[in-house]
Amino acid sequence: MTETDKTASGSHERDPRDSDATASGDAAGDAAGDAAGSETPGEQLQQALPQTPVADARADAHRAHLGRSLTHGVAWMGSAKWMSQLFTWVSTIVVARLLTPEDYGLVGLAMLFLGVVTLFSEFGIGTTVVTLRDLSDEQLAEVNTLALLLGLAGFTLSCAAAPLLARYFDAPNLTLVVIAMASNFIISSTGVVPRAMLQRELRFRDLALNDGLQALTLAVGSVAFAMLGFRYWTLVLSAVLGTTFAAVAARRLVPVRYRWPRWEALAPAVRFSRQTIVGRLSWYVYSNADFFVAGKLLGKDALGAYRFAWDLANAPGEKVTSLVGGVTPGVLSAAQHDPSALRRIALRVTEALSLITLPACIGLALVANNLVPLVLGEKWLEMVAPLQILGLAAALRSVTPILPQILVVIGRNRDMMRVNLVGAIVMPLAFLFGSRWGTTGIAIGWLTAYPLCVALPMAWLALRSMSLPALTYLRAFSASGTGIAVMTGAVLAARQLQPVDAGRLASLMLDVAVGALSYASSLFLFHRDSIMALVQRVRSALRR
Repeated sequence: MTETDKTASGSHERDPRDSDATASGDAAGDAAGDAAGSETPGEQLQQALPQTPVADARADAHRAHLGRSLTHGVAWMGSAKWMSQLFTWVSTIVVARLLTPEDYGLVGLAMLFLGVVTLFSEFGIGTTVVTLRDLSDEQLAEVNTLALLLGLAGFTLSCAAAPLLARYFDAPNLTLVVIAMASNFIISSTGVVPRAMLQRELRFRDLALNDGLQALTLAVGSVAFAMLGFRYWTLVLSAVLGTTFAAVAARRLVPVRYRWPRWEALAPAVRFSRQTIVGRLSWYVYSNADFFVAGKLLGKDALGAYRFAWDLANAPGEKVTSLVGGVTPGVLSAAQHDPSALRRIALRVTEALSLITLPACIGLALVANNLVPLVLGEKWLEMVAPLQILGLAAALRSVTPILPQILVVIGRNRDMMRVNLVGAIVMPLAFLFGSRWGTTGIAIGWLTAYPLCVALPMAWLALRSMSLPALTYLRAFSASGTGIAVMTGAVLAARQLQPVDAGRLASLMLDVAVGALSYASSLFLFHRDSIMALVQRVRSALRR
């Protein structure tokens, strides 16, 4: 389906495992999940790379190749995404001004259920294909058929549940909305395996063009439907249109055939997905519990305002993390036996993400009080406070997506599952308690419970699995941390100097200008060598 849901921990639908061509499917599934902690990363590296000069040279060459592949992939994905970003933002603003919070709330209620069905209908098939690199053509064809069968099952289940959901939420229009959006299960299932093959083969140029044209199609469709007066159907029809385009394009790029599944042949792939599914379901519970609480206890209007605040707060980081998330699974899969390569990728990706996403998320929180009424209109004023808080939470979420991906590729699915289970228990309680103070209180639940219950345990497990010291990891945030501190101080100081009667537009423009200038100046003055080294690595990789 189109990603109108949240993408948490760097993944809405991401998982992974063993790719050595000599490893059996059982070793890639159960043995990796049940005995992941029995070997240290150093012992795994010893087994994967014999300690000889030739092996060391090959390992260095392999790491350099992965680094170039990562850079090329991000460059292609980034170019395509940012070319379409302008159209996306314009369409979002136009649609938000034409629709109402109630329209967004109705579709949000549908996504509460459809998101759960999505987890089971996909069954982690995409990540399984990316990670289990020794699947034969016959197995891929059978997995492709399995994906289609699961898509059909998801559609059937959604049609049966639609009237019950409409009755439960007292929203008669919800029935047809759920059925229409559930058609995405069938459509998207035809492109799951082809898209995974593009990732596994590191064909990032094709992925980038596919994603960029899909986003452009979605943006144009959204504006057209909204201007034609389709109201909440704007969100439904544009989602179906975008999903159809992506699936058709993926199948044209990689025309994987179909073959009726032989369950004994698919056993390794299915075993690989078991713990991933439980972890993803747990993730879905805690990452959508705030929507459920807001919709059930506070009403559709409050849910619509809160959901739009969530979408807006996460948009700056989500665009970048989804870009990186489209590249890293294939690269990490190729490096899953090399802890040194994993450490290098983790540090470089984290540093780059923090430089881009942290100032964007926190900057959005700083200017929300002027941005919302000026751009969206006075009817959205109640989303300002939740937007500011969610922006801070989004900053944390935007810099950690690679950590759960690393846990999956090295076979620590069980550990990730346990962390998500804790989140599924604690975070809904935090949202329920916070609802006493409206949507602002629910947003505070993200800022307090998520770091303690999910982010910190996940980071500790990932760093430990790579033998990466925490201080070394934290140094990746030194440049962005300094820049954000300077930016925040400069914006707050500039506000004290503004005239009392300054208009919203003038105040917003000044905040943006001061924030951007102070952040860039901080990087140039205090971390020039680090930034230039990062730029040089990118240039070097792109020239090769």
